[in-house]
Amino acid sequence: MSAFVDERGFDVAEHALLTHPVEFPDFEALFRFVRFSGWFVSEALDRVTNEDIETVQARVVDPFPLRDEARVLVMLCRKP
Repeated sequence: MSAFVDERGFDVAEHALLTHPVEFPDFEALFRFVRFSGWFVSEALDRVTNEDIETVQARVVDPFPLRDEARVLVMLCRKP
């Protein structure tokens, strides 16, 4: 990420890696998180129908409850 910032002529003033445990008891909870968290492309998910969801659920081995860790890198940059 530093190279990305450097290439655009910025210096990293501060940065932090934020982590937060996430747990999804079922597919619906996962889908709500993906759809409404603002971390993902919601425009693409706007086109997902109930039929699409049912098709995915029928093909996927049930991994629930699913536990993971969300990670977000926050960078404060400045133009030198």
